[in-house]
Amino acid sequence: MISTILLIIILNGINTIVENFIQQTSGWTIYPPLSAGDGMEQIEQEIEPKENNYGILSSVLFYTQILLLIFLAYCGFKTGLNYKRNE
Repeated sequence: MISTILLIIILNGINTIVENFIQQTSGWTIYPPLSAGDGMEQIEQEIEPKENNYGILSSVLFYTQILLLIFLAYCGFKTGLNYKRNE
């Protein structure tokens, strides 16, 4: 049970690092081209941001933590049942 708690703490730290990395890499600015300065014709560019797979990694880490917490609660419940029977 202690190893599960330590694993949750480690995964929480990794998740924090991944979230910070997502925030640093997601911000960008697109400036209009210099040829659009004559004002007669507005050029619209359809620019799509790149896919960021770190969001998927962050979600996987989060749901892994949830599953480990459920497992920890189940182990505590079973330990409590065995403790009552042995008394």
